[in-house]
Order: sequence, then structure tokens, then C-alpha cells
Amino acid sequence: MMHAMRLSGASWAIVHAELLDQAEAVFSLLPPNTLKKVWVIGSAVDRPAIEDLVGHAPIPPVTQLDGLHPASAVAQMPFSSGTTGPRKGVMISHSNEVSRMIIIK
Repeated sequence: MMHAMRLSGASWAIVHAELLDQAEAVFSLLPPNTLKKVWVIGSAVDRPAIEDLVGHAPIPPVTQLDGLHPASAVAQMPFSSGTTGPRKGVMISHSNEVSRMIIIK
């Protein structure tokens, strides 16, 4: 997990409540203020639930941020299983994700 956090440069994390203790142990090894927000799937004391993120209403308008290009900006970075060495991150752009959603619709 530490390898993935360092490689991705993540500033947000979504963690299942059952793994929160292990994740927090890893997060404590990161430089201060690396993670801006952690959401929890399930319930945990003093941590916002994932429903707080996805259930927010009203949804703020979508705007293009300065320097954000949907074809190249990374939206998510899943990691391989690492069977032949260290886990590798796969950078998926916003445009890739929208295209995938359109295809499976």
C-alpha cells in the first residue's frame, strides 16, 4: 500500500472500515498533510462515510480547472497484482473513464 501511495501521489483515499486500522498505519508513515481526505466504506468514528461523498446534493457544476485536460489528467490509478515484481499503476484519464461509462451504458 505504501508503494501505491508514493507512486500515485494520492491526496484522497477511500478505505473499507474493516481495513481502516491497517490503512491508517500506512498513512501515518506518509509525510504530513499528504492525504487531504479519507472516506470510509462502512462506518467509522471521526471519519466521513463514502455516502457523504457520493450522496452530496446538489452536485456542484462541472468546470474545467486551469491546466486540467480530460484526455491526459489522471482520474484513477488501479494497480496490478505485482506477480512479476512491484505493483504497477495504470493511469486512466477522465476521457478514458467517460468513454468506458458510455460503452457499458
